[in-house]
Amino acid sequence: MPAGARVLVIRLRSLGDLVLTLPALVAVHSWRPDLHLVLAIEPAYEELFRRHPAIAALLPVHRFFTAARQLGAGGYAVAYNLHGGPTSALLLAASGAPVRVSWRQSQFAWLANVRVPGPDAFFGARTVHTVEHRLTAFYWTGLPPGPVPPAAVPIEAAAADRVRRHLSNCGIGESEPYVLLRPGARQPTQRWPLERFARLAEQLAAWGLRSVANFGPGEERLQAEWMERWPRAAAVISGLRLTELAALAARARLFVGNDSGPTHLAAAVGCPVVALFGPTCAAWWRPWTPTYRLVQPDCVCGPVAPKRCHRQADRPCLHTVSAEQVAQACRELLAETEAAPHGAKLID
Repeated sequence: MPAGARVLVIRLRSLGDLVLTLPALVAVHSWRPDLHLVLAIEPAYEELFRRHPAIAALLPVHRFFTAARQLGAGGYAVAYNLHGGPTSALLLAASGAPVRVSWRQSQFAWLANVRVPGPDAFFGARTVHTVEHRLTAFYWTGLPPGPVPPAAVPIEAAAADRVRRHLSNCGIGESEPYVLLRPGARQPTQRWPLERFARLAEQLAAWGLRSVANFGPGEERLQAEWMERWPRAAAVISGLRLTELAALAARARLFVGNDSGPTHLAAAVGCPVVALFGPTCAAWWRPWTPTYRLVQPDCVCGPVAPKRCHRQADRPCLHTVSAEQVAQACRELLAETEAAPHGAKLID
């Protein structure tokens, strides 16, 4: 590609997937900083990535036909479909890029003229993390394999200021450590029981650590139950924008959450993470950070898609994980990271 060529990357959603796409974009940017990387993304996630140093521009996909016209006029030399669904495949075709890249197993892969083989062609028979799988599209088209970068999200100074005020309103001072709890997740089978998060908060308080519980959109019932049953277990902060959630996690001493997007975001801002994984495969989806602990049940099912877990109507496997198990993971990670600085880079 010539210097300054425009490269389109389509990854529309969701939070965790977008965070785990960042190492591939950073690797390309480090290799060819002259390339103009444009990320096509749904508007809900735009603010979190608008200042990322590897991304030259964002193209928010509000409406399909509007986005298709914008892509067609973009003058892209190469376009990558890292999403894999029908909408992203059609957007790939609409880009008009002479080189259109997709994985062979993606829907409508025939709309691409470069089709990337499975990860075994690059990594052999071993289990491959999602971050590594994202990189295969770029390896296939010329990126030299090398060390995989972290998934790093910078913190906006304005968001950090707003979070500081939220914490102050909860009686948490500038230098006071806290543990950030995120009890929600997309599927019920991915959620550790709410009462055990409350028991964990009580244990953390016994160690001299305050807890902050955060709830996101669609988790109003979980928040209401928490406020009704355990109003004193933790300070509750909700209604945050993604940039503010990133800033809240960056200031935390520790993050404890389920298999969900906020868990990956916490890892990406440098917070030590205790992640609870139920039916999904942790080897594919674990936090992309060296400072984490996994807590998993002994489940005979093996990894399955959360929607297909046959225990969804019964007792999800995460119900077998005790508060004591998670507290032990917290104790180990707190000891491991006691003297280690953490936190994301702050940008104006």
